[in-house]
Amino acid sequence: MRRCFFFAVALGALAQAPEPAIRADVNLVPITFSATDGNGAPIRDLRRSELKLTDDQRPREITFFGQESDLPLTAGLVLDMSNSQRTFFKQHREDMKKFLKNVLQPGDRAFLMSFGVMGRIKLVTDLTGSAEELGRGVEAIEQCNPFNFIPFSCRSPIWGAVFTAARSKMKNVTGRKALVLLSDGLDTGGHTLTEAIEAAQGADTAVYVMMSQLSIEPLTLLGNRIGKARLRRLAEETGGRYFDASKKDTAAGIFAEIEEDLRNLYVVGFSVPEGDRDGKFHPLKIETTRLGVKIRARKGYIAGR
Repeated sequence: MRRCFFFAVALGALAQAPEPAIRADVNLVPITFSATDGNGAPIRDLRRSELKLTDDQRPREITFFGQESDLPLTAGLVLDMSNSQRTFFKQHREDMKKFLKNVLQPGDRAFLMSFGVMGRIKLVTDLTGSAEELGRGVEAIEQCNPFNFIPFSCRSPIWGAVFTAARSKMKNVTGRKALVLLSDGLDTGGHTLTEAIEAAQGADTAVYVMMSQLSIEPLTLLGNRIGKARLRRLAEETGGRYFDASKKDTAAGIFAEIEEDLRNLYVVGFSVPEGDRDGKFHPLKIETTRLGVKIRARKGYIAGR
């Protein structure tokens, strides 16, 4: 399987196809994960022999193991442009462009998606390996007008945006995959949080969350708590990370941490026996025998037939 996988990568590179990402065997379940030490620093030399994988508490043989230098990265920046996030976007537009420029290596691709203007989910810049094109997309993102009194003009379909990004852009792409979501976690309807998590898990896509909280006033304290709890759940169940980006001087550092994570992701894969492809949710767990190492990975998958 591994030889076939890398043969496909090499063949795609030689052909110089416009979409270099490859597609996996339908019987192979890929799991993207990160490994860090007690201080949160990436572990870069983890070996296949140090890993243990269980599917619904049953041990599975790892049939594929890839490190960051082997596999292309596909990243999506999903931006909440509702009233509550407009100021954050303006303050950190340059940080976003720098992040996209730094994180992309040859063969990597990224896209931009926004939501919160007239309730629309908009693909601003499609998958591309050009940091310049993505930078122009960041500059061109439409922002919600706080003086627009049209009802529901600044709705925030957060879970719908994550669902759409995972299903339409990530599901059929292999390699390392991640979404970076900037939002406050206060969804205004459409898809549910559970549907968003399931879509990201089904696409083997970790969601990194940057939460810019609402102003701390009596009426917003509860909203911040609700939003934080929901965004933490999204990050944890998909194998990503949650960050509080409410302080003006933290965004650049958070982007740097996410960039470091994405450069050091691993991917393992295992085959599901035909009798276990029952269409049900299966909890997944990846552990390592190396002491002091924390692994973050999605919590499960749907074992399709």
